[in-house]
Amino acid sequence: MNCIIASGNLKVFSRALQALSKLPGEDLYLEAKPEGLFLKTVNASRSGYACFQFSPKFFISFVRGVDTPISDSSLNRRVAFIDHTSENYCKISMKSAVLTLRALTNAETCEIKIAFSESALKITLHFKYGIIRKYSLSLIECEAMQSLFDRNTCKNKVVAPCQTLLEAVHRSFQLNQEEVTLSVNDQEMMFRNFVEDEPDPDKVPKTELRLNIAEFLTFDVHMKSELTFTLKEFRALLHFVEYFHVPIVFLFSEPGKPIIFRLENCGDFSAEYVLATLSPKGNLFLNWSQDSTLFEECEEQDTVLAPDSDLDDK
Repeated sequence: MNCIIASGNLKVFSRALQALSKLPGEDLYLEAKPEGLFLKTVNASRSGYACFQFSPKFFISFVRGVDTPISDSSLNRRVAFIDHTSENYCKISMKSAVLTLRALTNAETCEIKIAFSESALKITLHFKYGIIRKYSLSLIECEAMQSLFDRNTCKNKVVAPCQTLLEAVHRSFQLNQEEVTLSVNDQEMMFRNFVEDEPDPDKVPKTELRLNIAEFLTFDVHMKSELTFTLKEFRALLHFVEYFHVPIVFLFSEPGKPIIFRLENCGDFSAEYVLATLSPKGNLFLNWSQDSTLFEECEEQDTVLAPDSDLDDK
């Protein structure tokens, strides 16, 4: 894979990378598909997944490499780990990516290439006056992961202006607030701080914010829901929309199922964040699959999350 980004889009690309790093994700996956370039990450606890998709039109040039077929043996769940790195799919350290591309917005163009034969991701930044900076980031052995969660099963869809959510979160909740509970009925959405896990919940100040149906662009609620999820991961997405002011789509159903946040109709890019919600038993996690098969199943959970979800799936 080889792509070149013009200066006009480097700010978007840089902000997307920062938003992914704040999930926080330790590794960055890059995957080139006919639909464009996908940047993905999963947090260490596997309770959050994020993906930005950039269409081919986002780039000055976008060329995919030769697809490498997956051998039948990789579909056997009993085989040892198989490295799925290819000309179109790789994994690098998120820290290395952020440090390398921190000056991205000052460049005139950025070329990114998966040098499969050299086991490296090559990045070339072109600046004014002919200044060129070249970087070579080592590739990490890369697992193939597949999402088995169908977003079409979500019964509720809400679309909110970003400014409404920014004010709701920034003004209502402190930075050290770990979890938030979202409740909806057919007339309103409510956010409140989650205090049940505190040593003495009755002594913790209660924060509650109600948003009327009129404040949303779309409010398609078919079932009452109350979901608790980590606020830090949600702030990572808000960090991005704060600069680009695009609406956020909520897709969700009942507790224990993931809540999905999507950025749509953004031109040549889109984004998706999938966060675990607190199950009725009090467990906050998402299951995931690896090597194209179910790697580990958790009891009474049919939600599987992994960085192979295409944003254009309907």
